[in-house]
Amino acid sequence: MSQIWVVLAKMKERDARMEALENENRRLKQGMEELQERLALLETQKDDERRVESQTAENAAELVNIDLELMEIRQDVDELKMKADAVERGELVDTVKNDVLEYMRIRLWGDG
Repeated sequence: MSQIWVVLAKMKERDARMEALENENRRLKQGMEELQERLALLETQKDDERRVESQTAENAAELVNIDLELMEIRQDVDELKMKADAVERGELVDTVKNDVLEYMRIRLWGDG
């Protein structure tokens, strides 16, 4: 009879250890799932960051091009203002006439 109690006690002990191991296993699986979710989130954030960096670089390059175009436009506007001022002062005709005469002189007699 005492052997039966010993066997029952060992079985209860084994069952308790098995239950503890199963609980630990469930806890570890849950922790693993949480870590996998966090990893997926971090990978998504990293991909988003890469896209933002790429877009930022493209935007910066485009801004440089826009700045260059604006500089050219400003130069054109300044040149047009000078021509408009010359027209108002009646100097444009003289300027054009001198440019044409200089061009003809160079074509006919050379630069010297």
